[in-house]
Order: sequence, then C-alpha cells, then structure tokens
Amino acid sequence: REKLEDLLEAQYGIATVVNRGVGGEGSATGLHRIADVLEDENGLYFLIMEGTNDSRSGGTSVARNMEEMAEEAALYEAIPIVATIIPVTADFNDVVGLNNDEIREMIEETGYEFVDIEQAFYDYGNYDDLVENETGFHPNDSGYTVMANAWFEKLVEVKEKYEKEQRQLVINPPSFITDATAASYTRNA
Repeated sequence: REKLEDLLEAQYGIATVVNRGVGGEGSATGLHRIADVLEDENGLYFLIMEGTNDSRSGGTSVARNMEEMAEEAALYEAIPIVATIIPVTADFNDVVGLNNDEIREMIEETGYEFVDIEQAFYDYGNYDDLVENETGFHPNDSGYTVMANAWFEKLVEVKEKYEKEQRQLVINPPSFITDATAASYTRNA
C-alpha cells in the first residue's frame, strides 16, 4: 500500500492508498462484500487482485469472481483494473498458473484494464526472491515493490488514456481490496 502511494504522490502530488484486504479470504467472499467497499470508497480506479487463497484450496473460479467484481466496480463508475496472481513457491503454483490463464482469457473477452503481476514477477528473474520464505505465497518487501511498480505503470497508462478521451480524472486516494489490490481515486466533482 505505502509503496504504491509513494509512487503516486511523487507523480501526482497527493494519493491515499487504502487496503481493504481481509487475510485468508477467497474471491467469492470478496465478491460478496465488493459493493460495500465500492460505496465506502467512491473511487475512480479499482484495482482487483484476487485468487491466492482460492488457488491454495484448489479453487478455479477466480476469473469469474473477478469479472463480477469488475462489473460491480463499473456500476459504481469506477475503472476496474484486474491483475493476475503472484507466482508462489508453495506447492499450488500450478493452480495459480491455471487461474492466471483464466484471468487472461477473461480480460481478452471483456476488455477490462489489466496488469500482469505474475509476468512482472517472472520478468524480475528469480521470482523466489520476491516471495516470503515462511509461507511461500505472500510477497516480501521486494515483491511488494515489484507489485507497486506494475500497478503504478498501469495507473499512469490508464489515466493518460482516459484523459485523451476527454474524461477528467483526478488522482486522490487509491484503495486495496481483499487479497486484492483495489485502488480507488476520488473524482472531480
């Protein structure tokens, strides 16, 4: 949260990142509480990164739940940005990979904004260096830096894209959701 906030503040002057994550929560539970989070935050951007806990238990409905979250965000006039799950060193990385493939397919079908966090970890080199040794599925400090940079680059791209479309966007506070990363920014009134 703080790493992304620092990048946004350096670029735009002010930003507040709010983590609305709930440890151990699956994407279905996140989906059930998404409307309350969107209403509370009233944000412009909504960054969604879900699926580690689903993958841990062998679940593969992550993409569908993320699509419904993105649809809900759009109903609240937030711009959803969906991300893949980080690769893990734990024994369920194959399920993470399947879920990420389904997320990419969903993005191709829906056209939602997308950031490939999994690829950012692989591009780093040895992604094991980005994951906590204790759990094998949480990012360490370096992992959070890679994630913040990927989210930041996508937010800058999306902001520029929408400005070119004559849509006025003002960055104020992003927020994070479930194992998700949800950034919401206050709108110009």
